[in-house]
Amino acid sequence: MKKIFKFFKILPKVYHNLIVNKQQEINFWILYSFVLTFIAARLVVIYFLPGQEIQDLPLISLFNISIHIHHFVVGVLLLAITSFALLHDLDEHHKKIFACFYGIGLGLIMDEFGMIIHLNEYYYFRLSYDAVMVVGSLFFSFVYFKTFWNTLFKIGKKYLIPSFVKLIKLPVSFLKK
Repeated sequence: MKKIFKFFKILPKVYHNLIVNKQQEINFWILYSFVLTFIAARLVVIYFLPGQEIQDLPLISLFNISIHIHHFVVGVLLLAITSFALLHDLDEHHKKIFACFYGIGLGLIMDEFGMIIHLNEYYYFRLSYDAVMVVGSLFFSFVYFKTFWNTLFKIGKKYLIPSFVKLIKLPVSFLKK
């Protein structure tokens, strides 16, 4: 029992050293809420709603409607609200809250990613798991490998952007002749 208490006592220090000191709080909260939302959505659908008819779901029967609103719609709404909010200057506390909303929205969308891509009602596509692994891995690397991404972006700005500008100018130069 003492080890459990020690773990929770050390946890804030670890968070501060690995996340706060590296200025990765926003990315961390996106990753954390994204992963938890995906897991929660899968658990609810697999363990609490298996085999239920759409009409039997609480929200559907409450409003007596015959359509099923998938949870990726809630995810899209959360991403839209978050995007709008982030266009305005927010303090650090609000940025963390909206980072969680962003992660939750992204988790809800990615949970039904395979279904969206295939335009099919079948929920259990492996593609959703693959998409979550890719997105989750990217956010994980953003949080813990910031130096790598900063270096990659600097190199890209130095070499790739001038090359793209030259490629864009090439057809324009032929038109001027």
